[in-house]
Amino acid sequence: VLIAGFIDPDLASRAHAAGIGAEFPAVFQGDDWQRPDPTFRAPVKILALHGGTFVGRQGINSGKTVNLGKACLLQVGLLQVIVQSQPLGCHDPRHIEIFGLNVADIRTLVVKVRSSMPAAFSEYIKFDDMLFVDAKGRTSPVLTKYPWKNLPRPVLPIDPDTQWAGPVITTRQVPNIAEVKPG
Repeated sequence: VLIAGFIDPDLASRAHAAGIGAEFPAVFQGDDWQRPDPTFRAPVKILALHGGTFVGRQGINSGKTVNLGKACLLQVGLLQVIVQSQPLGCHDPRHIEIFGLNVADIRTLVVKVRSSMPAAFSEYIKFDDMLFVDAKGRTSPVLTKYPWKNLPRPVLPIDPDTQWAGPVITTRQVPNIAEVKPG
């Protein structure tokens, strides 16, 4: 099991200071757990370190330079966790491959990016084999969970009795492109 894209700058820095192969009792603080005690403690072993910069090869990061900040791959019991400093989701297989891992060898991959997961990992995982879980935090697609303020109502899909009549189409005279003169 690999958890990719856990954001915790303090833990990533501590791992970089300790070095590959080091073991220590880690405190996972996370970035938006929304819990009374937003920490998890566990012994870890540092498997790999990375400066965090790579060029994506698939999905929304394809061809783009991505910077995770200081990043590390930790062994936490039977799990492996990629911890990074910058708040970026795992939108590309390179996010995993920079640590020497082969995505095809991972039996269970946990990422916190619902919308870009299918495009990023389609070469490894069929859409029907992906399981989307709604967890606490800012990534929920369940819009009724958010404390909306100053939102004109009704709004689909928040207000279930709302009727949508389709877009309002207006007509206007559009000039023929041959009639448009530069300047």
